Amino acid sequence: MKLPCKLPAVLLACALLTGCAAGAEGTASSPAPPLAANPSSSAPQRLTGVICAQSEDNFTLEDGMGRRYSFQKGAEGLSAPDGCYIGAEVSVAYNGVLGEDGDISKAEVLSIAVAPRPAVFAQFEEQAKAIASTLSADEKLRQMILSAVNTADPAAQVGKEQPAGYVLFRKDFADLTAEAVQEKLAAMQEAAKLPLIMAVDEEGGPVVRISSNPNLRAEIFPAPSELCAAGEGAVHADAVEKASLLLDLGCNVLLAPVADLSLDEGDYIHSRTTGLPAPETAAYVVEVVKAAQPLGCGTVMKHFPGYGNNLNTHTNVSMDERPYQNFVEADFVPFQAGIDAGGQGVLVSHNIVISMDADLPASLSPEVHRILREELGFTGAILTDDLGMDAIGLYTGNEAPAVLAAAAGNDLLLSQNFDQTIVQLKEAYDAGRITDEMVDSAVVRVLSWKLALGLIPAEP
Repeated sequence: MKLPCKLPAVLLACALLTGCAAGAEGTASSPAPPLAANPSSSAPQRLTGVICAQSEDNFTLEDGMGRRYSFQKGAEGLSAPDGCYIGAEVSVAYNGVLGEDGDISKAEVLSIAVAPRPAVFAQFEEQAKAIASTLSADEKLRQMILSAVNTADPAAQVGKEQPAGYVLFRKDFADLTAEAVQEKLAAMQEAAKLPLIMAVDEEGGPVVRISSNPNLRAEIFPAPSELCAAGEGAVHADAVEKASLLLDLGCNVLLAPVADLSLDEGDYIHSRTTGLPAPETAAYVVEVVKAAQPLGCGTVMKHFPGYGNNLNTHTNVSMDERPYQNFVEADFVPFQAGIDAGGQGVLVSHNIVISMDADLPASLSPEVHRILREELGFTGAILTDDLGMDAIGLYTGNEAPAVLAAAAGNDLLLSQNFDQTIVQLKEAYDAGRITDEMVDSAVVRVLSWKLALGLIPAEP
């Protein structure tokens, strides 16, 4: 399925679910007989289907015949352990008659059960737990770090560090041929006891690590805004080409799509975004996720909870004073769409979002991570932004940023100073500030991701 970037909001919700009809609510996609019901029977009737659209107060269920029915989220008898989400399976018990035109006025709704959201890595979790049980505490802590190459002998560095993986920068590809990159990354993998996540920022436009090298691509990948302006199919084709190039070189995780919203060209983040409102940006995010991940290339949506018009956190402290409702109605929308589409990773920014946590950057805030897990229902891997950015050190007090990040609920810590980070994590672990439960939860997700990417062979 190919989604155009300029997709109206009402169509976006249904487009995220394959098979959800595009007609107006309450209109059957094809002629279908009325639902059979026996009002005099004591046995309740059963309506089953999936959620294909929702608003703040209601959700729309579509049954197997394309008929649609709207229900209130606050209805008595509603059971939704992980909330209502696009694609959720729903079972409604009722007495009376449901009309094929969406009329529920002649039915008495007894209960509504929304199936829990399946975990992104559910099928790999048990094998990941088994692998984690064979690792020492030291090995587990290393599996929580995404390091950076900082030696002339990357394979030797891998042998010493044994991290979860590496974030690769422009310098790691500069002037190299494709064959040289392949040999370099293959040597790194060979030196690893557990296969490495090889992640790279290849957003397109101003942030390109690979295509900045003309040996690897004749031109840099277009910016998200250019792709969205190019028409239907452009985003899909770009994501497929990008993921294929990464995989061919030996990379396996794309640190994109950018899910931030920015309509003002003066915003720091604007040139990296689609430059479009929430529904269109959501469609872009979904298309990237659905194009790249089936090829075996992981994706990471960023920068949660939404960058907005904030400052550059590489050099400044950014205080986001927007009300929480702004995030619910706009900034969360692209992230939620990507999560509902099966996005595997989310990267959290260093902005201080006052409506969520006035004291800590989002990347170090347990509350921000709770919102991502519980309010948006994300079950994949959470990554910090680079812990070496200037903004992060100004709000950590006497505690190491890596320790606060691990305690907040991040699974992977992006650090360009591995030696310092592993020492800090070990000290915090030995002192009980980082618990076995925290570590095991993160490591199982990291290992599950490696299984999902095919880096570790999955058991049948």
